Amino acid sequence: MRLSDRLVRKYYHLKKKLGFPSFFTPTPDTARGLKQAFKQTKNLVGDYCEFGLFEGYSFYQAIKLGKKFGHTKHFFGFDSFEGLPETRGIDTGWRFRQGQYACSLEQVKANLHGKGCLADNVYLVKGFFSESLRNKAKLDNLPLGKVRVILIDCDLYESTKDVLNFIEPYLQKGTVILFDDWNCFEADDERGERKAWREFLDQRPQIKAVLTSYFGWHGAMFMLTQVD
Repeated sequence: MRLSDRLVRKYYHLKKKLGFPSFFTPTPDTARGLKQAFKQTKNLVGDYCEFGLFEGYSFYQAIKLGKKFGHTKHFFGFDSFEGLPETRGIDTGWRFRQGQYACSLEQVKANLHGKGCLADNVYLVKGFFSESLRNKAKLDNLPLGKVRVILIDCDLYESTKDVLNFIEPYLQKGTVILFDDWNCFEADDERGERKAWREFLDQRPQIKAVLTSYFGWHGAMFMLTQVD
């Protein structure tokens, strides 16, 4: 982790500890990664999906970038708004805990409203991924189409599996997927987002992806080169 990232994280957590209202992020490089992703997909038409919003800062940045670079139809934010689920199996034994990164739906809406980012093409979907991403009645009401950029920021292997299984029908050639927690679990290929992504590709030989870059100490970005 770079010194600047450490200082930002310390500043962020100090504000939270002292009770100051905040609308920021402990991982500022994610916004820079999103900018690169929207640039890479500047000629691709589709939606934006984010899984794991916390206070909504990255989602706000994505809405700004989607407007700036054009061709983004809708913005979908999926979150429990209750923090992380209970960790199980290989997701246990690290720094993640149930309820971590909780921020209410009402607060996220207020944060986005304060930035003028709530609009008719912005959708927030509440629920743990193991439930909300399998709720056909709820999902059928969403105008979700082919996706341009995806940010997966849900930390855990089980949650990432749920996200990837859900998003598969909406992928297209050129879609960029950002994994915000790629190097969590000490960059262990058998845990977290790394394991879920590898298994997803292994089970779907018709989908090919290339690693295009890293962002910060924590994230990795892939572009889909084939989706049959």
